[in-house]
Amino acid sequence: MKKSLLTLCLAAVCATATAKPYPAHDMGQVLTTNHIDISAADKIYDDLSTHAGMYPPQFDNADDKAQATTEVRALIALFNGMLAENIITPEHEYYRGMLFRLARLNWIAHNLDVPDAATAADKHFQQLLPLLSGKEKADIQYEYGSFLASSAQIERAIPVLQAAVAVGNKKAHKALAMALLAQDKKADTIREMKTYLQLFPQDSDAQHLLQAIETGNIRRENVSAK
Repeated sequence: MKKSLLTLCLAAVCATATAKPYPAHDMGQVLTTNHIDISAADKIYDDLSTHAGMYPPQFDNADDKAQATTEVRALIALFNGMLAENIITPEHEYYRGMLFRLARLNWIAHNLDVPDAATAADKHFQQLLPLLSGKEKADIQYEYGSFLASSAQIERAIPVLQAAVAVGNKKAHKALAMALLAQDKKADTIREMKTYLQLFPQDSDAQHLLQAIETGNIRRENVSAK
């Protein structure tokens, strides 16, 4: 499955993000003989999200990326096991949170070129959405639509993001604008980005993006997953 990367070129210069060092983790603290420490697992999850939550992932070096790939695989296996062994069942109060963790972890794994991770992320998002309503559902529609757009499934992403916007997720306007941009729908893109900036006027990245769209100083690249 492909990844979609929209690259801004402002004044013919592309900005490059500076990666922070990826922290060391002790996976032994997460799983012991008779105990699973969810807070320790979530600390790793948070660090993975910081470095690889969006494409392209940001790491100082190949060793850090390899460590992150090992850890995301381990967390996915752990949480899948908790569901398979009925440690957490659909009736459990943490079931929806577990589905969301698995959706996001597989999205991260996809960004790290783990085979079949995008399919797994898609499955968990689809399992989660029918369990939600109102603002909670809109928030996950925003996440799901952003995932679909980032994995080059633009046709599927747009109606999901539109649904998130309709229910009141404000951040979804920006993601929807990016998805529309991938379809070269410039007028619709500008409309959504301007709406987003009315809600989040301090987002300088969005301001630069809008300027680039309006001036045509932008290019789109599709990056194939390994």
